[in-house]
Amino acid sequence: MVWANGDRYDGGWRNCKKHGQGEDTYAEGNRFIGKYDDGLPDGYGEYYWADGSFYRGNFEKGHKQG
Repeated sequence: MVWANGDRYDGGWRNCKKHGQGEDTYAEGNRFIGKYDDGLPDGYGEYYWADGSFYRGNFEKGHKQG
């Protein structure tokens, strides 16, 4: 799926929401790779910011845990 603003999602869907393994690439250069549940990052994932910093770990309902 590619949005008009340049954001892109490659991965699974369930009930029209991101679900399972997927990858979001945002127009500003940030990226998320990991698991989704009910449209939100949930479980292990990796978030990379355009400036080179990153977070690797667990997410719960869209929020970093740990």
